[in-house]
Amino acid sequence: MRSLERNFFKQWADQLRAYGLANYNRIIYLSGNRYTGARGWDILDLFDFGMAETFLDSLGWPYGHLTFVNKTIANFDKKFF
Repeated sequence: MRSLERNFFKQWADQLRAYGLANYNRIIYLSGNRYTGARGWDILDLFDFGMAETFLDSLGWPYGHLTFVNKTIANFDKKFF
């Protein structure tokens, strides 16, 4: 299942980026915001940003501590959004 999911997201991301370049001459930046658990990092390298704002409230923001998320995203050389 993981390889199927990864292949889907890779194809989806590649097609969106190609569409943006071909039709608008623009780079499309993608962010994955559907994972926060152990599987959260399975496809992070396919995206440009590590987390979208929709998950901040589920992590306890602004009261929770997000350092672990920021450090993990930085390890993948991604931006925290």
